[in-house]
Amino acid sequence: MVNTEFSKIRFKGDQNKIDKVYEGIKSLIAKIILFMVCLPEHITIADLTILPTAQANSKIINRKYELSLTILA
Repeated sequence: MVNTEFSKIRFKGDQNKIDKVYEGIKSLIAKIILFMVCLPEHITIADLTILPTAQANSKIINRKYELSLTILA
């Protein structure tokens, strides 16, 4: 899941409903982008496949999933 403006439109700006959708969810995309931009200049990522283990589909979500990435410098 990625927090986008879709929820803002879907729930007509109701921040409580929007927050509930993403409650307990850790954003993988932001962490992966941070990891990539922190890599040394001599490393190039040509392809990246992201498969979440906390989300089977749009209705089956493990909201207690913890993710920990170590940033390499």
